[in-house]
Amino acid sequence: MRTKSMFVALFILLVFCYAPSQAREANAEDLKLKADGTLNLKFRSEITSLPYIPQGAKKLLLNEVGISSLPPVPEGVELIDLTSSKIKSLPALPKSLKVLDLSLCDDLVSLPVLPGNLETLELAGCKSLNALPAFPKKLKELRILWGHQFAQLPALPDSLEVLLVSDCDNLTSLPTLPLNLITLAIVSCEKITALPVLPNRIDFLHLNYMPALTALPALPNDMSAVRIESCANLTALPSWPASLQILTIGGDLSKVTVLPPLPANLRTLTCHGGYAFALPSTLPSKLEYLSLSVQKNQVALPALSGSLEYLYLWGGDKVTGLPVLPSGLKDLRLFGMAGLKSLPALPNSLTLLRVERCNKSLIKPKNVPSGCELLWFQD
Repeated sequence: MRTKSMFVALFILLVFCYAPSQAREANAEDLKLKADGTLNLKFRSEITSLPYIPQGAKKLLLNEVGISSLPPVPEGVELIDLTSSKIKSLPALPKSLKVLDLSLCDDLVSLPVLPGNLETLELAGCKSLNALPAFPKKLKELRILWGHQFAQLPALPDSLEVLLVSDCDNLTSLPTLPLNLITLAIVSCEKITALPVLPNRIDFLHLNYMPALTALPALPNDMSAVRIESCANLTALPSWPASLQILTIGGDLSKVTVLPPLPANLRTLTCHGGYAFALPSTLPSKLEYLSLSVQKNQVALPALSGSLEYLYLWGGDKVTGLPVLPSGLKDLRLFGMAGLKSLPALPNSLTLLRVERCNKSLIKPKNVPSGCELLWFQD
């Protein structure tokens, strides 16, 4: 009987703890501001109505709140975060607003005029939103991600520094890119066939899964990072700027047969997936990080730079040996190198050696440097 009573008590406790809260309007206690002017109602899904927003509010944190509309928003509010809320429409927004995050607002159908001081706009997964108003002249960061149906974007303001666009299935082109743009990322926009001219200030370019893209514009001279992946119909890569330090290329780039010369200042190089080009016999002397998917027909690896500290190799049925390892190498990881027969001398600087699913006849090294962690997964 005692055991049965304990189970009953536990059941009641679980029901009490996990029963959904009853929908209600926010009360005066809910609407109290913190000392910095923050109204924090995050994760209060039981609140389905706000009677007012208190004067003096500066930040409205309304993530996952159950409201479908907002009352008038007073001047002085600088940030509104409605991530994953039930919001369907917004009132007129205050001139003071600088940050607006509407990520995962599935029911939002339209936006009001955006205030002139807005600097950051986040629109991720707003599936019901089919059109955008004009962007304000002071906007610096714009993120339009996941599942939008826009056929085109409004003109981009000159102030814009960050533009991230992904999974816009109907988007066929981008507007002219502003001169102050620093970061540009376009991912899974399947109908975009070409990019506009890239402004000289761009520092980072990321393109991923752009199957209709056939060519790229010239890259600005002062770029530091480029990432190009899974652009299956791209037939050529642009010349790399001398300033480039980080380069990632791969995925499906099977129509690209020539890799432009790598810049001397390159520090990080990642080549993965189904690329068809050959690597140069010698890598840049300042290279510190190399992650490489070895191609099926590749029989040898390029000579490694003396600056290399991190070396990750994947696959390679015909590569039987590694080049001489640099004296400063810290981290060596080998995955699925079925043809590898032996390891070269390991430098004393090595702190991690990981070997996984390589040639089963490969012998575990005995002279591992002191302080080096050996992870051997060959079984």
